[in-house]
Amino acid sequence: MELIRIDDLNISTDKRHLLEIHQLSIQSNQKIGLIGQNGVGKTTLINAICGTLDSQIMITGEIRRNCKIIMVPQILVPDEKSGGEREKIALEEAFVKLKNEKNSILVLDEPTSNLDISHQKWLIKSLKKIKHPLLVISHDRAFLNQIVDTIWHFRDEKIRIFNGNYNQYSTLLQKEKEKAMQVYNDQKGQIKKLESIERITRQKAVRATKKRKNLSWSEWKLRDSGSVEKRIYRTCKQLNKKIDKKIEMLDKPRISKPITLKNARSLGLEVDKNSSLLRIAPQEIKIFGRKLFTINQEIKVQNGTKWLISGKNGCGKSVFLEQVIDNTIQVWKHPKLKIGYFSQCIVTESKDNRKVIDDILKTSIYDNTTTMQLIGDLHLRKVMNNSVATLSGGETIYYKLAKILLGKHNLLILDEPTNYLDIDAIQALENFLIEYPFSVIIVSHDQAFIKKSKFEIWKIKNKQFLPITEIKKESRNSELEILEFQLRQKLLNPEIPLSEINELKDKIQVISD
Repeated sequence: MELIRIDDLNISTDKRHLLEIHQLSIQSNQKIGLIGQNGVGKTTLINAICGTLDSQIMITGEIRRNCKIIMVPQILVPDEKSGGEREKIALEEAFVKLKNEKNSILVLDEPTSNLDISHQKWLIKSLKKIKHPLLVISHDRAFLNQIVDTIWHFRDEKIRIFNGNYNQYSTLLQKEKEKAMQVYNDQKGQIKKLESIERITRQKAVRATKKRKNLSWSEWKLRDSGSVEKRIYRTCKQLNKKIDKKIEMLDKPRISKPITLKNARSLGLEVDKNSSLLRIAPQEIKIFGRKLFTINQEIKVQNGTKWLISGKNGCGKSVFLEQVIDNTIQVWKHPKLKIGYFSQCIVTESKDNRKVIDDILKTSIYDNTTTMQLIGDLHLRKVMNNSVATLSGGETIYYKLAKILLGKHNLLILDEPTNYLDIDAIQALENFLIEYPFSVIIVSHDQAFIKKSKFEIWKIKNKQFLPITEIKKESRNSELEILEFQLRQKLLNPEIPLSEINELKDKIQVISD
């Protein structure tokens, strides 16, 4: 059943054209994921579908709705509750409405961006239970892979439709890139071959006018060498036109090269590997006198450390990082320590009139190739010659992140930067941080990012701050104690079969090993 149909839709702002859709529909059995760079019109389209468009948006075409729409918008403005708490409340209210509206569609705008991992799992489980169609904007690859069966990719003012999850679509895109690179290399080979033919032909033209030794001057003058030369040069001219046309059509696929230590100027940033950049004393982390969690033993952040901090919303991750930056807790910092800090509450307004490119190049410790690559990866190429003051809120975030990543730092402290990035930018950040030659401490709930980065995980759990290996060890010891108690009880009961006792012993052995 067709719930929503879009025909000949055009969406624009007073500054630019956003989208052109010839025909698009949403069926009753679809779960659709909307992906694409920030600013391409994803939220604008779902607002158009919901009938909540801003008056400044210009729209033509037709949207027919044959169902009720239940929408949870992206939650951005903070209040006394955390973004994750408010997101969960809004989602719970939406699920209640769905139960009462059989003929309805659920529309979500980046629902996982504020949720911690436990709440993400709750959301995924809840969405799998509902039989209603779903339209969701998300940059969360793990979420998209588990929930959606259709991808709408916003690119070049169009929407490309793919039947499958994000990983399947990503595989298709990778194959297309490989094919495009093969076509590019083939075209380069053809150009090289034509250039070689043109060079040989030009040499023939020169030889055509050169007098041969076995001919007298009078005999040579009688030969029609001039016309031969003109004919050959005409051929050269045609070949050059063909070469120019092929060069003009040549479209090199964009290739991202990983950043390496060779591309960085140390500028005195290196610290001995056995030295600590930070030493954080055992203490309680508090806010307004309220205890958040305890650090039971001294924490050392050494040169080259790469940590990912995890924990539930409101457990104190951001507070802890701010207190490290502000020296409001007991922390020792190495004299050479240079911190690049990306805050969750990063200010997006600026009065700086310097050009984006000039400001980034001035502070980057990397060569121009690497710097320009990251500028492209963070979608700043189109605004790099603009002044910083003219950037939009989203562009300002990308600009400030680029400055932090490329700047003169030997420790990056990044508080949930993936919340603000689209999928392409998240993948660029992943690759950058994996190859980053210095130290990183990052907070993120992006499960695909966590899996790929393979950073050492520290977690705030039960008001304790511990590496995940210690938490697993404690959990294993607790499970072992329970199993050993059960074994003692079974051994005292003569009616328990020996096979059951042996099975329990095997479980204990596995955990003990």
